[in-house]
Amino acid sequence: MLLTTSLPLALLAGFGVNGNNEPERVTLPTQESEAPAWSGKADLGYTFISGNNESTTAAFNAELRRVTDINEWLFTANYAGVRQTDRTTGDAQTTSRLYAAAGQYNHFLDDEKNLYAYGNANIRKDVPVGLDLRWTIGAGAGYTFYLNEEKDTLLSLEGGPTFIHEENVGSTEDVDAAAARVAARYENPLWTEWLLTAAGEFLQSLDETDDQSFVGELNLSWDFRAGWYFKATAAVAWDGTPAPGFESTDRRFVLSIGHSF
Repeated sequence: MLLTTSLPLALLAGFGVNGNNEPERVTLPTQESEAPAWSGKADLGYTFISGNNESTTAAFNAELRRVTDINEWLFTANYAGVRQTDRTTGDAQTTSRLYAAAGQYNHFLDDEKNLYAYGNANIRKDVPVGLDLRWTIGAGAGYTFYLNEEKDTLLSLEGGPTFIHEENVGSTEDVDAAAARVAARYENPLWTEWLLTAAGEFLQSLDETDDQSFVGELNLSWDFRAGWYFKATAAVAWDGTPAPGFESTDRRFVLSIGHSF
């Protein structure tokens, strides 16, 4: 679900003088000789509410990306926790604690980097909302549509088979199933310092019709200075077969500050 920043390249060139007092031609390193580009970002959000309701919300997100001429690696990690205090008893209770991590490898199949094959894996855990553990591993193909000449507005669509292992709170049986995966990612720079991104993933079990899940996220970030940004996030997680006693839909809203590198 995809942003690339080139590593700085230092060029050292020396000039000599030939018999005609003309500068000698110097061969500079080519683009192919550059080291693979790495880029990343990390942001932290925290909210404390007091008065009639007392709660704290914390969130952390990190992304690391490596891009070469034919390959791309993407790693993400996410944490979000909400802890609320009962004003009557003074007891604090964790109502949400999400841990998630994912990795994806893309192999480009054309020079324009539109068509690619992928392999990915991810893990997700949020016990307070009924999900003890879910991990998936899969493969498939995707295509990126560049929607303008600058290639900074894009829509990526991908899909393929996925294997799911799921453990729900209160359930005595684990779920192991083959599923179909469909995912999409959208990026659009609204203004010079503003970026809108959206990503979603839908899983449909091939064994049980009702066994479905969806996770989606919408982000609006503002680069207020070089390398630093504010970000507003709205996320949703939906499970067609939630754990007994839990609702199907969970929502998350976070304001955070981050650094890109």
